[in-house]
Amino acid sequence: MSDGRRTTERLRSPEARRWGMSGLVVLGFGAAAVAAHFWLGQAWHDVLWMAASLSFVWVVVREALEGRRRGRTGRRDR
Repeated sequence: MSDGRRTTERLRSPEARRWGMSGLVVLGFGAAAVAAHFWLGQAWHDVLWMAASLSFVWVVVREALEGRRRGRTGRRDR
């Protein structure tokens, strides 16, 4: 029987946290798109493009900040 240490370590890894945060951000932007559609009367096409664009920009900025942080501390992946 496994004690679950490998699973717990995987969930605490920076990669898992990054994917989890990305999923939450995409859900948040999706919810904002739905709210914009119903509350402001925007077309689905427009609000979905807005949500996708904001998600893309968030991921790019997040990766740039991670790269700067890695460069500042001298840490390297793999």
